[in-house]
Amino acid sequence: MDILRDAGFDVDGALGRLMNNQAFFLKMLGKFAKDESFGKLRGFVEAGDAQNAGESAHALKGMCSTLGMMKLSDCCAKLQYLYQGREEGDPLLVFAQADGEYKRAMEAIGEVLA
Repeated sequence: MDILRDAGFDVDGALGRLMNNQAFFLKMLGKFAKDESFGKLRGFVEAGDAQNAGESAHALKGMCSTLGMMKLSDCCAKLQYLYQGREEGDPLLVFAQADGEYKRAMEAIGEVLA
């Protein structure tokens, strides 16, 4: 679990949301690692599809928050709000931050599940 903490995961919060079931937490991380939602978000952002990018960012925000990936969740929330017109900024810059957080999270998940 230290690998996840070092990567910025809120492990204690995630475990609390999952009734302190570490095996289930690891199973959910494995499912997240195989999920294609982030790739879909990337496609929507690159295509300039604000509607679908906002919806995808919203869905990812929840998944990431549940699993303790708070920095990635925050990036997804920012993207959601940008695409909904609730905030101003450059979604490409925010996505670049999200991409960095995603890569860091995936690396940590890969190490933990290896």
